[in-house]
Amino acid sequence: MRFINALLIVGLLLTLVTSGQAFEKTVLVEYFTNVNCGPCAGQHDPIENMLNTYTRDEITYICYHTSWPSSQDGYYVGNISENSGRWNYYGVTYVPWFQIEGLWGDSSSLNAILPNGVARIGTYTPYQIEFNEWPEPGATVPITATVTCAEPTNPNMRFNIVLIDKEMVIPPGSNGVDDYKYNMLDMAYSYTGQAFTSTGGNEELVFNYTFDIPGNNTFGNLAVVAFVQDYSTKEIYQSAFIAGPEVIIHGTIEHAVTGVPMWMAVVQLNGGNDGQDITGQDGNYHFSGLVEGDYALDVFLAGYDGTSTPSTFFEYGTHEVNLEMINEHENMAMMSGAGADNDVHDAFEVGNYAYIAAGLDGLYIYDISDFSNIVQLSSLNVGAEVMDVIVVGDYAFVGTTAGVTSINVSDPSNPSVASSVTTASRVFSVDVSGSYVYGAGASAGLVVVNISNPNALNLVTEFDTPGYARDVAVTGNFAFVADGVSGLTVVNISTPGTPVVAGDYNTPGYANGVALEGTTAYVADDQLGVSIINVANPNNPQLISDFDCN
Repeated sequence: MRFINALLIVGLLLTLVTSGQAFEKTVLVEYFTNVNCGPCAGQHDPIENMLNTYTRDEITYICYHTSWPSSQDGYYVGNISENSGRWNYYGVTYVPWFQIEGLWGDSSSLNAILPNGVARIGTYTPYQIEFNEWPEPGATVPITATVTCAEPTNPNMRFNIVLIDKEMVIPPGSNGVDDYKYNMLDMAYSYTGQAFTSTGGNEELVFNYTFDIPGNNTFGNLAVVAFVQDYSTKEIYQSAFIAGPEVIIHGTIEHAVTGVPMWMAVVQLNGGNDGQDITGQDGNYHFSGLVEGDYALDVFLAGYDGTSTPSTFFEYGTHEVNLEMINEHENMAMMSGAGADNDVHDAFEVGNYAYIAAGLDGLYIYDISDFSNIVQLSSLNVGAEVMDVIVVGDYAFVGTTAGVTSINVSDPSNPSVASSVTTASRVFSVDVSGSYVYGAGASAGLVVVNISNPNALNLVTEFDTPGYARDVAVTGNFAFVADGVSGLTVVNISTPGTPVVAGDYNTPGYANGVALEGTTAYVADDQLGVSIINVANPNNPQLISDFDCN
């Protein structure tokens, strides 16, 4: 099913010139990926570097999305026929995959083959592609492209016009990349392109095509790439890029008194109707792909007074708007604090002690008996990134990027590794029930470890859940798994060595976290908020409501 429908009008305007001329080449890089492809995340920085180093007059770029490792990739679902048609055309069987100029393909790295394309920038080509002016904002995107042919064509030459978006509009997947750029939305003449012929001599062929705008995109976020390709040899002879002007609004949210950047602040544009962003640790937000118009910003953060700007007309261009926030209670102040050097993934409190899953720093233990004077007691590097921690008696059990590790914490000032088991994938989250640790094991599913002897852990099983296990909460005979694109998966663990799926509820987004209260499960569903699910009958979970956290 095509992502969008389009109106095709092909016209030919013939202007014969006495002799042909050479044109300078613009190189095309095509990329095949999937939002749930872990290795694809490693190509994000090389792609960004390429796009920032070379202009679109030097290198054009199209990103296609595949059905593997997950068929739930939103861009793939949006245009199955042309995404799959393009990868089958090149014979792509795994991702990440780069195809440069149709001639050089590689799955290891962009940098391995990019020099082949760079060497062709500005070299001779018998074809030139020129666009008419970018259309005025509307409900469709009408494109006119002129191909000038300096030489006679062979019967295999094809021309295509491709609608792409400049910024990602679907929820990110498990690989964490949230800014895929130039994603293919529609190809004017299917993945094969439109056949054309020319006698050369600078003959001009005019192609007209009108794209509809996808429902989840905006006019200002769209762009177009066109290219000439020999369908038989696959060689790209010329490409071109066009995009309209856009409004970019960006800035920083800071504390009004201290000037400290505000992390996790929700920034809405026109009440969220024209976009929403959440600030990172740098306090920055960013909106792009906007058309000229009136925009107002609203900022929200738990524990702080909201702040807003009046509705203001923004012209095309880049605009910086910095805003400040202040505590709801003026006398509120931090009593004390302490922190690890790297990312902190989770924390667990027992009595006077806080146990911190401090990522690459390992496990940190703090004395919190006096909140005004928090004291670090110890830290322990376990040889892998610590993702989660839970403490039972004298032992802390941590999920890591290598598996599950038990740590003797009978002396919080001197913890030591007791035992470890290696799993097929990282363990994002752990919970304990009886003599077992249950871990959310990413692509490995639900990990079950026997901890009856904490000094000799035993991996019981890795039960492959339908999705990508990100979090787990256990009660009674059931483990409730936040299972990525598969939503909530309920696993019967009455026999820990042979778990079975009891029921499930496919949430609308990407299930990253789960918490239980009585017979209710609360699923953190990525950008779509929280799904509240009745699990009184674990074999048949029922949605109570979806809550948009804005």
